[in-house]
Amino acid sequence: MMNIQFWAKEAAGRVVVVGLGMALLAGCSSASKTVARHDTKPVTFRVMTYNIQHGAGMDHKVDLLRTAEAIKHEQPDIVALEEVDKGVERTERRDLTTELAAMTGMRGYFNNNFFFQGGEYGNAALTKFPILTSTNSH
Repeated sequence: MMNIQFWAKEAAGRVVVVGLGMALLAGCSSASKTVARHDTKPVTFRVMTYNIQHGAGMDHKVDLLRTAEAIKHEQPDIVALEEVDKGVERTERRDLTTELAAMTGMRGYFNNNFFFQGGEYGNAALTKFPILTSTNSH
């Protein structure tokens, strides 16, 4: 499980702190989540999980632009990614989290679960919010 704490600033100038523990699930899904706060009304944000299979599609071709477009289509605030490569031979030693963050206009965070083909293989998160802290326990 990867635990990440985010923060967002509302238009009214109030700061919202959101702590989210993500148990990364298989497949691709999205949902809206409402977080209750003590001082004002609840804030709603969209969360998406996506097993990107190192960027490979159903045709087995690695195409991160296609992956980024699928993410942008859902308009999530937070995306939990599974099967992410960083420096792995099969994806030409690319940093998939950094590339997807740039393509989606989001911030990225990667955490290694194990070493694979000379690089790292693990989970990642993309978010519209600044990332304050993170931990990975596997």
